[in-house]
Order: sequence, then C-alpha cells, then structure tokens
Amino acid sequence: MRVFHITSPERAVSIVKSGTFYPLSTAPLNNDNGFNCFSNSRSYCNRQYFEAKGARLICEWSGPMTTTNQNTMPPLQIDVLHDQLPWRCFIRAGSNPQFLRVVDIFFDEGEINTLLHEPAWHRWLPCSIRKSLKRRAKLDFLRELREAYRNKLLFLKVTGEAPI
Repeated sequence: MRVFHITSPERAVSIVKSGTFYPLSTAPLNNDNGFNCFSNSRSYCNRQYFEAKGARLICEWSGPMTTTNQNTMPPLQIDVLHDQLPWRCFIRAGSNPQFLRVVDIFFDEGEINTLLHEPAWHRWLPCSIRKSLKRRAKLDFLRELREAYRNKLLFLKVTGEAPI
C-alpha cells in the first residue's frame, strides 16, 4: 500500500538521508509515537493541521494492515499499518523497518528553493544566468537526494527514541 507523509522540506531531506523517522512524541503509550501518513488511494481529511508542510514523502508499506478506530486505547500494535479512516494511517515506532520503503519525494511549488544556498555573488549576474544556475543547482540537489532511494531499497526505520 502506498502512503505519504507531509512534512517540511528540511525534515523530508533529513529523513531520506538518515533512513530514520523520529516522531515528535517519544512516549511509548502515546498513539502518536510513530509515523503519521495518508493513503495514496483516497483523500484524507483536509481540515487537519500540519505542524510542518511543503514536502510529501511517498512510502510503500508491505506489512499487515488493519482498520483501527482513532479512539482505540494505546498502545497500538507494532508491525501493522493502522488505517484510521478517514483521518490518517499510522505506523507505531519500533515496527519492522523492512515493511516501510521510501519510493519518492515531492516538494510543493517553490519549497525546494528554501533548501538551496545561492552564493551572494550570484546577485551580480544577469537574471537569465542566475535562473540557469539556480535551475542547475535544483536539478543537482534532487538528483543527489533521489539517489538515496531510487533503484535501491531505502527502508525507513520509525524509532521512538529521540536523536542524541
């Protein structure tokens, strides 16, 4: 099943480069101690608030799935994709990383520009050259980032432990 996670461009890049997802909550009895995502095959509740946005991390879940009520008492079962219709899908921290694989990453229009660093001297260049250099930097950045998962198996570890 294909799912996507909405996050900031900086966080999406960090997740892809490290191969690890760190949830905001690390409390083991908190049902939000894991990977919040949405099914690619249907729409989600558009009224939701996202702490960070600008990028979509597309993943493929190959493990077991179940429909779980959003009011189910914690802790939710690990190694299962919990579909909490229509709100979200959820994967608990500590689940087998071999079940969750990164397959693509998308950035909202213009959001990737926040990740690119343009040297100060570029402002002295003609506009057409500046645009060309920026386009080249964007393509190089995306090519390097996508090499982390394209034609490879980048399995994503969802951990409940905060990085040190």
